[in-house]
Amino acid sequence: MAGVDVNIIHEDFAKNPFWEAYYKNPGAQYMFETETTFILQHYHDIKRQVGKEKIVIADYSFITDLAYARIGLDGTKLEVFRSIYQLLKEEIGSPALVVHLRCNAAVQASRIAARGREEENMIDLGFLEKLNQAIVDEISELSPDLKIININTESEDFAHNDIIREKWHNHIHSEVHRFSSM
Repeated sequence: MAGVDVNIIHEDFAKNPFWEAYYKNPGAQYMFETETTFILQHYHDIKRQVGKEKIVIADYSFITDLAYARIGLDGTKLEVFRSIYQLLKEEIGSPALVVHLRCNAAVQASRIAARGREEENMIDLGFLEKLNQAIVDEISELSPDLKIININTESEDFAHNDIIREKWHNHIHSEVHRFSSM
């Protein structure tokens, strides 16, 4: 983005020592340590960049971390997770912009299968439907504080269509430029 310092952070899911165990045995057994590790990794990656660059773009969100916790944790573990989230959010703040990539569980499942990670073979449609709903719920609870761009990736497949990719790139770029000039 011309004239704007940008740092893009990609999630390094393989650094999480629990993600393989979680997907081999989806459910509550490994959920707390998996999600706590992910949110702390995300926090650490963002914290290292905040202040160095004007704009930090990450391909993950605390919203997704909260959604996974919502569907997989309960009781004390969920309370502890939400307390950790609040603490981290107080330190690094909320994002200025969230891009929510939406699609139905069947399309997600086919895309997950296409990327060929053996550990993800146990993911089923019911899990993806719950996760999608939890993400929508988290966004709706946080939405007064957030600028959100929703992209229906079923009909707007920017991964395989250059025209659509350019359209969304330009739209997001203009939103980011607005924030950088404030």
